[in-house]
Amino acid sequence: MDRTYEEEIATLGATWRAWQRWRGEAELGALTGRLGGPAAFVASGGSLAVAHLAAAAYERRWRQPAAVLTPVEFALSPVEFGTVVVISDSMSHPDALLAADLAAAGRARAVVLSNRTAEELRDRLTDRLAIVSAPRPGRDGWIATNSVLSLSLGALTLLGADEGAPDPDEVVARWVVGGLLRADADITRPRLLCLYTPGLRNVAVDLETRVMEAGLGSVTISDLRNLGHGRHVGLYRNAGSTSVLVLAERRWAPLVRGTVDSLPPAVEATVWQAGCDDAWAPVELLVPSAAFLASRAAEAGVDPGNPEVWPGGNALFRTRVADVVPDVLGERG
Repeated sequence: MDRTYEEEIATLGATWRAWQRWRGEAELGALTGRLGGPAAFVASGGSLAVAHLAAAAYERRWRQPAAVLTPVEFALSPVEFGTVVVISDSMSHPDALLAADLAAAGRARAVVLSNRTAEELRDRLTDRLAIVSAPRPGRDGWIATNSVLSLSLGALTLLGADEGAPDPDEVVARWVVGGLLRADADITRPRLLCLYTPGLRNVAVDLETRVMEAGLGSVTISDLRNLGHGRHVGLYRNAGSTSVLVLAERRWAPLVRGTVDSLPPAVEATVWQAGCDDAWAPVELLVPSAAFLASRAAEAGVDPGNPEVWPGGNALFRTRVADVVPDVLGERG
């Protein structure tokens, strides 16, 4: 049996503290200095949230475009990237290895961000790839949780954007009570519309991923302003069965208030605003995202860390795309 989801939530603070110790020893400055140009952050599943956080941080620092791509999208991209970062907890999945091989074969500065050590990965990765190993106590259950937090923090260290982090114990205490999301931040309806301000797409992606992977609701995500471009009609039609969650940065507070005040009366709505400053909100709000699923799971009486997996799902997961459509992947470039 994998680690239970309850254990995952209990370990969030320890994962953050492990990163605090590691960042002082990582010595990534030279690698960071070699990054540059248009970038690709390549990931699948839960790690896509990490890729969105990293891409946003990269664009702020280098003022260069950064794309978030799945391994297959990266394999088909004709773009000449200056930096490629492949993000994977274990770097064992065929999709991640495909992306790493393609990154190593190109001219970009190629980096693998993982929770595995360089020694563990060297037998499957070439020396052309720089390996950054972010620490994570223990292992994840089925739903990537501590790996998402660990890799998000590791990405900020890689990108030289990790100064001024809040205290992890304060962050966890702010959102988690008894292993669950604090009651006044929770929402109850199975249909959820998650709106986010521009810097918090990574949290929206994380929430959608974990709820949909666990099968404990239905989540649609949208930029906060995109609600005003037609989606408000669908929300009005389904107001009685929809919860709205707004992920909010402080500087967008007036727009957030105006949006919430305009929602149909039947809508259940709440706002998650980080207690820390906006620079760290994309990391802090990963904590209530994880705790939200814990609350949903407790209500349903299930453990998302150890779900029942149908055999066809395992077959899908293990499929090697390069074996199924080699001619399509051969079109790259």
